[in-house]
Amino acid sequence: SMVQKNQTIELLGSIQVPTKTVRKLLTCYGGDLLPLLRKNPWELSFLEEVGMASADALAKVFNISFHENQNRAKAIAVSALKESMQNGDHFIYYESVIALLKNHGYKDVATSFFVDLAKDMFKDHNLCLEQDPKSKRWMLYLKEIYDAEVSLANFIKEYCSLSFREAHFSKIKSRLIGYAGLQNPEDYNSKELCEKCLAVWQDKNSIELNEHQIAGVISALMNPLMVICGLPGTGKTTMLRAVSSILNDSRVTLALMAPTGMASMRLEGATGLPAKTIHRTLGASGESFFSDESESYFGKT
Repeated sequence: SMVQKNQTIELLGSIQVPTKTVRKLLTCYGGDLLPLLRKNPWELSFLEEVGMASADALAKVFNISFHENQNRAKAIAVSALKESMQNGDHFIYYESVIALLKNHGYKDVATSFFVDLAKDMFKDHNLCLEQDPKSKRWMLYLKEIYDAEVSLANFIKEYCSLSFREAHFSKIKSRLIGYAGLQNPEDYNSKELCEKCLAVWQDKNSIELNEHQIAGVISALMNPLMVICGLPGTGKTTMLRAVSSILNDSRVTLALMAPTGMASMRLEGATGLPAKTIHRTLGASGESFFSDESESYFGKT
């Protein structure tokens, strides 16, 4: 009814819930909104525009006890997970959730409580509980993030399979043979061909790489996916310059990408080749891809 609707708007407004959010909730839940919130006011905390403070305030209005409240525990755990994600983490360990719950007055919190809590949340709020097979520590994920990570891991696993690696290398092999200037390429296997290319590059640029850099460059040339990690000054940029230069001089189409504009400028300066942000290279404009394909890397290719 209109009276109930006005009561809901007034009630949520009193705990600082934005009017726009209230109207969205009413559109979604209609007359069921107020009974739902009376049953569990912490449902509000799962909305970015509201949060725990307003949900706690609503619980006080309804005289709902905070003591060992399971619904509030769920809300605290999800809030902690979302905060963790803002810091770049995709999951939160159960120890962190337990410590947080204890800080909020939950005295007897054990691993079994957390597991039961997380399983319950999995049903209600699309969360996922995973146990690290090595450390045996429990981890809590947002299910959409967990599914994305599993999907990406499976893709990488397939991408790095032997058959895929061989197919990848076969596409650039003839170009590398030309770059290395080999007269009898059949006498060289894939690794030896890449070693020859790198030797040509080192001679051409009067640069001598160390054994770790050599292994990294060869692996990058041979594999469709390569991750290079290292502290500042260990030679990552030189390795990147070698790989990009060999491929570019071999007339292999490549795209240099970086997360930010500043990073792409540094990448361009380090390699001497054009570099763009990831979004610009793929033709993403924020909400969609460019309608003009000529603006995107794949449109030109």
